[in-house]
This record gives sequence, structure tokens and C-alpha cells, in this order.
Amino acid sequence: MADPYDRLATRHAARQGQLSDRTIAQLGRLWAAVTDHGDPAQLAAFVGRASTVVRSAELATGRLTEAYLRQVLRQLGVTVPASTLVNLPASLRGGVTLEEVLLRPAATVRYLQSTDVPLSTAAAEGLRRLGAIAATNLQLALTQATVNVLSQTPGTGGYRRILRPYLSRGGSCGLCIAAADRIYGRGDLMPIHAKCKCAVMPITRAGDPGLRLNQRDLDQLYRAAGDSTEGAELKRTRYRVERHGELGPVLVPAGQRFRGVDDVAASLAS
Repeated sequence: MADPYDRLATRHAARQGQLSDRTIAQLGRLWAAVTDHGDPAQLAAFVGRASTVVRSAELATGRLTEAYLRQVLRQLGVTVPASTLVNLPASLRGGVTLEEVLLRPAATVRYLQSTDVPLSTAAAEGLRRLGAIAATNLQLALTQATVNVLSQTPGTGGYRRILRPYLSRGGSCGLCIAAADRIYGRGDLMPIHAKCKCAVMPITRAGDPGLRLNQRDLDQLYRAAGDSTEGAELKRTRYRVERHGELGPVLVPAGQRFRGVDDVAASLAS
């Protein structure tokens, strides 16, 4: 019989992945309509439509996450308040507006064109950055929604990230694997990093199902990697948590200096 917590986490991750894919596809269509990345009128029209798309996806992520956590907590015997618990702020990036963030792909295009990069290549890079912005915002919405639900639910003791290696093209990264044993307080935002596919699992007095799920996935990952270079790299990866002024807590490799808001934002491709 399938583990009920694994089943719930897998279904939530699948729905969240579909939402992310739809959002990025919608943004791609809006981006394709921009022919002059320095034209204020075109950029205003793009940002107006794109911000509606991203905000709708953020709110949908909040609803999906709340529904998922309610199901898990019910399985763990915890009574969740009946009222809506998720209330996402207008800005998930430390007060930086969504409209401001969505202008960054066009700035990328203009910069690349100033270095004689062909428009098609520059526009493709802008599109890549746009997709990363959307993915990061949905990560932020998920972590904020988790805190909203757990911090208002008596009987929860925190939560942990759970690995979902089959959702990432290259499997779970070393940073996520290294952080898999970390427990977060119910009021703490889970540190993110670029393209993270980790899910969350509550911890209560009744149990810590994420610990079991992570151990199973870790055993499979290490067994698959074996004694290869990849396996050695996974096992020796160490991380630290740094506070990013816009994105909040982020995972970075241990020993890497914290390069400041602009540098970290660039490294997250968002």
C-alpha cells in the first residue's frame, strides 16, 4: 500500500508543477508580443498583463498549499482552523513590487544588445529570466503559505523539506540533500534556491512522516550514485543559509561568500 503522506505530497507537487508550467507558458506568449524591449508603451502593456498572470499563480499556489497541508495534518490527527489561513502579501520579495521585477527581463535584453548580442539570442535570454522569475515567485508563495498555515495551527511543531528527486531533470541537488535533515520552526520560511523542487511536510507530536520519506529517497539517490564522482560530490556538499534582502533565506554552498542582493539575485536567475 502506498504511503498516504507520499501520495499527498506527490499529488500536490504534480499540481504545483502543472500550475508553474501553465504560468510560464502564458508569460512566454506575452513576451513574444514584445518587439521593442525599450519601448515604454510595449513594456507597460507587457508588465500589466504579466503581473496579473503571476499574481494569479501566486494565489493559486497559496490555495493548493493550504489544501495540501490541511490533508496532511488531518492524517496526523491535527485539527486545523476552519477559516482561510493563507494571506499572501502583495509583494513576496521584501517589498519589491512585482511590476518592478517583471521589467528585469527587458533590461537583460537591452544590456545584451548593447554588447552586440543578436536580438533573437537576447530575447531568448530574457525569456529564460522571465521563467526563472515566475518559478521563484511560486517558490516564495509556497513557503509563505506553509508558514501561514502552520503558524496558525496549534499542535504543529514545525516542518521539514522533503526531497522530490523525480521532479528535477537532474535529480535533487546537493544543497537540498544536505539540508534534508533540517527542521524548520512553524514560523520560519524555508530557504530556497534556484529551481528547487522540494516539497514540505509538517511535523507534529503524532509523527514526522517527512523523515521517513527523505530517508527512502536519500537511500535511493546514494545507491544510484554509488561510488561515482557525482555520489562523492553529493555526500560532501555542505550548505549555509544566507539572508537575501529581497528573497529572504536562501541556500548557498558552504564557504561561498554572500555577495549581496544584486549578485545573489543574479545567481538565482531571478
